[in-house]
Amino acid sequence: MAVSHRTNRLKLIGTPAVEQLQNGRYKLTVNCTTMNSREDWYSSNKARIFPDFGSLESAEMSIDGLAPRTGEAYTDMRLVSVQSSTQQDKYIVTLVYQTLGASFVQVKDDTIDLELNGLRRVSRTSIAQAGTDIPTNDKDIGVDFIDHQIDAETAVRCFLSSYKIDDTDSYREFERTYIQAGELSRDIRSVGRGVQQTTHQFLVTEGSTTGDIISRDTDNFLGLKRITVSVIARPDGATLTNADGSAKLSYSEQKLVPFTFPGVVDLQNEAGHVFPAVRSPVEAKIEADIYTYYQTSSSIVAGDFTTQSALGLWNPSDWCQKISTISSGGNNPAYFNAQGLRGCRTRQSFSLSGGLNDLTLADVVNGGSFEYSSVGRTLATNELFLEETTEVDQGKSVFRQVIDYTLDVTTRYSIQDGLLIVSLDTPADGKFTYEVKWTGSQWKLTGTNVIFDRQPSISGANEFVYSAAANGGQGALTASYTNKTSTSSFSFTASNGGDNPSDATWATGVTATPTSNTEEYGATSSSAATFSGNSVAANFSFIEGRAIEQGSVGKIKISGGPPNPLGKVYTLDVQLEKAFTKVDGADVYRKTIVVATCTPA
Repeated sequence: MAVSHRTNRLKLIGTPAVEQLQNGRYKLTVNCTTMNSREDWYSSNKARIFPDFGSLESAEMSIDGLAPRTGEAYTDMRLVSVQSSTQQDKYIVTLVYQTLGASFVQVKDDTIDLELNGLRRVSRTSIAQAGTDIPTNDKDIGVDFIDHQIDAETAVRCFLSSYKIDDTDSYREFERTYIQAGELSRDIRSVGRGVQQTTHQFLVTEGSTTGDIISRDTDNFLGLKRITVSVIARPDGATLTNADGSAKLSYSEQKLVPFTFPGVVDLQNEAGHVFPAVRSPVEAKIEADIYTYYQTSSSIVAGDFTTQSALGLWNPSDWCQKISTISSGGNNPAYFNAQGLRGCRTRQSFSLSGGLNDLTLADVVNGGSFEYSSVGRTLATNELFLEETTEVDQGKSVFRQVIDYTLDVTTRYSIQDGLLIVSLDTPADGKFTYEVKWTGSQWKLTGTNVIFDRQPSISGANEFVYSAAANGGQGALTASYTNKTSTSSFSFTASNGGDNPSDATWATGVTATPTSNTEEYGATSSSAATFSGNSVAANFSFIEGRAIEQGSVGKIKISGGPPNPLGKVYTLDVQLEKAFTKVDGADVYRKTIVVATCTPA
């Protein structure tokens, strides 16, 4: 082994220390002492003992140079550090060499972190001799990349985000950072009425998004291109509109809203006095469904009014009107009065006439039929005038006519202790109710005849009952009497359905008039020859308190107004407003539709 290192002026102390570095590199530490320890000599002759940085371990120094013996030199071992020290009055020079070739070699394994929303960041440091050119494929930030792999995983593409060069006389150190392309962050927030706005930040390349893009910005993040994209969509990620831009339901909620139920006008005839009876409009809270749609069209269309199975837009433009007329008679001038009853409607009604008794009835209970008895006389119903009620069944109005009648009037006699005791007249009342309802597919007529008799049954034993209905209405006294309380019923279902009862087929010979919101009374006054006692009302008619003189004709008519909304589904409001503008310039509109079943909460 040589006792000198590169020059005769540096004598080896012991054996040089060798450290193996990564990737075939080595570190060599050489300790030497000098030939002359005079202080002034070192100052004036430092070039004799301090080699140039970057010089090869095998290179002779320019002064008193000494080449190594064969096999003692390491390949590409270049000086990186020189320092001196004093040990026991000896001047020691320590020289450190590292393997530094003409191409870059990593000094250590990659440093990896996942701090950027799980994206991989790789830090890589390489070293080479001073002046080595940077590789051309490691210079273009955001373009150059590595496919990084840990163990047996699928390689992850990471793009160059930054690099740093550290130059010394001995070496060039090249440090660069690569970051995986992908989603850097995601911000989700609700912007109301079933809409979420999601803001994505992507590195290098824009990733896939769901929804309509409303903004896109590009800037720099850690040296890489950052693309910020904002999209709007439903909370489930679906687009706000259909693929063709048509309206799509995004959100719904329930709310109590005010609703004014129209008043109702009926004509009443009381003892020859005909007048309109007005029930005022009523405001109440109803439960409404608020539907929010999104669309690209800026138009409200007719179909919006019938959405969610609504009958249409509730927007009455016609109200009940009353017209009263009395022709002139004698010295009395003609009378005319027309009045609009704002906020009121006339009831819908229709009639069934013809061969009602010939209908094939179903659901017959206790011999139910169209016939009924009143004080011994059998009455047949050949015409029904059915008026709309405030009730709703299966989404449609219920029509009804009620006939009140007297079945019988009875008087009870009893003999007690030789005395005849007579009770008060006791009526047996009948109520025949005809109803037409919608079954969901057909119109159905039901008749229910209810008799309530207050007279208890008897069977002789000094008790008798006089019945006015007995003997064909002539009346008779009997020692036995059976209480006549009972209920009988029947039904008939029309065919062919229809929106209104008049649209159905009721049977051959039965005619149903179209539903109408018109009600009319005509009246005249009787001549003097038909006067009954002192009763003027029995012979004269009055319209709205005005007498119809003999020979005159009076008429009162009410008509018009909206249908009965009770229990029916109507659209109450439709609003349209621009909500967003997409990045391509297309506008997205928000349509709010209020639909309610018109029933007070």
